[in-house]
Amino acid sequence: MVVPSALSLVEQIRLFKGADVVVGPHGAGMTNIGFCRPGTKILELMQSTFIRIFMTRIAQGARLDYRVECFGGEDREDPSQQSWSVDIGRMMEAVSDMIGATG
Repeated sequence: MVVPSALSLVEQIRLFKGADVVVGPHGAGMTNIGFCRPGTKILELMQSTFIRIFMTRIAQGARLDYRVECFGGEDREDPSQQSWSVDIGRMMEAVSDMIGATG
């Protein structure tokens, strides 16, 4: 597990450039997928009520194998203030499917 903000910019670039698979929640740290090599597998975890397409655009431009898995959250007027949780079993299944897609 990595917290990108705990790394220097150079370390973040190196880490993401060398990654084969990146799994993480929607947020600023995921913008580092722009440093990944084409074909890198990305699984973004997101609240189902707070869909944003920023990472999709980055992934398209960088030619990444991007997928998103949505999980339920509370219904609030301000989606950024919602709490939500990830079903670990479902996430692991999504990762397994993603990795198995190329053998």
